[in-house]
Amino acid sequence: MSLDLERAFAGHEILITGVTGFLGKVALTMLLDRYPDVGRIYVLVRPRAGGTAEDRFFGKVAGTQPFRPLRERHGDGFEAFLRKKCVALAGDVTDSMLGLSEEQVKELTGKLACVINSAGLVTFNPSLELAVRVNTEGARNAAELCKRTGATLVHISTCFVAGTRRGPVFEDEPLIGSYPKAHDLDEAARVPFVVDAELKDVDAVVARLRAQADDGTLAAQFRAAAVQRLEEEGRDPADQKALGLASGRERRERGPGAGRTRTRTPRRWASRPSRRAAANTRWCAPPSWRARSAFPSRAGTKGSRPPRRWCSWGSKDSGSFPRDTSWCST
Repeated sequence: MSLDLERAFAGHEILITGVTGFLGKVALTMLLDRYPDVGRIYVLVRPRAGGTAEDRFFGKVAGTQPFRPLRERHGDGFEAFLRKKCVALAGDVTDSMLGLSEEQVKELTGKLACVINSAGLVTFNPSLELAVRVNTEGARNAAELCKRTGATLVHISTCFVAGTRRGPVFEDEPLIGSYPKAHDLDEAARVPFVVDAELKDVDAVVARLRAQADDGTLAAQFRAAAVQRLEEEGRDPADQKALGLASGRERRERGPGAGRTRTRTPRRWASRPSRRAAANTRWCAPPSWRARSAFPSRAGTKGSRPPRRWCSWGSKDSGSFPRDTSWCST
């Protein structure tokens, strides 16, 4: 069975979220470039301070590189074409109904054919509260809008939504382990997936971790560990900026949700060989230098350390790095 996308999109109205991000821009430009007969496209944009959603979209977003094919095709008529096809709506995926008013929702009901939700946080270390609001509640808000308007939802997920599966995963294909509570060994503990119940559990976990992270005793422990680390590294603990960064690093590595507690061993510093002897020197780099030692382009450059080669108990190619944090010359 084949799908004629040109016919499917012709004359139909679509709403796209995340158009200020790279993926959303590409999705929008491809729609307009390949299917010019598509109906009106509503773009959801968060207004910036002192400006409107329309100002941000047509003044900032439309001038970016992903829109170059459209600018080349339409030339001087690019802006007129874009304004004819696109309507900027002020909203936010973290708000109910994506932040649209009741009047706007009623106006879209029966007219909106599809919602493409490409909004999401793609960073690996956002705050838990923000990640849940955008990536989880945002998807739910988009689904609720589709339910109200009768539109179809196309949700573009962030990473790691299909567990360890590889390749295409179809919607009607059961994923064993995708929802642990549905596959519990104890039959009495198996419960169906309910969005509100899951979000309630997530909120409870986030609140508990936040309370632990804000605990004064833990903060004092992180600060003391940061001072010790700076002293071991020969840096000044009185430098408030360095101390703040070191405290944050200790919180990430040792705080709630870190996954493991990092054990530290004293560094043993040995004498540095001369440049003449550097070629015959084997260096065992501590973790803070591993990334730099992996890039040969830095070796031998002005102001850099001599070239380093991994000892037999730590192979750069195999990825097995030494656990000890010391380094030495032999």
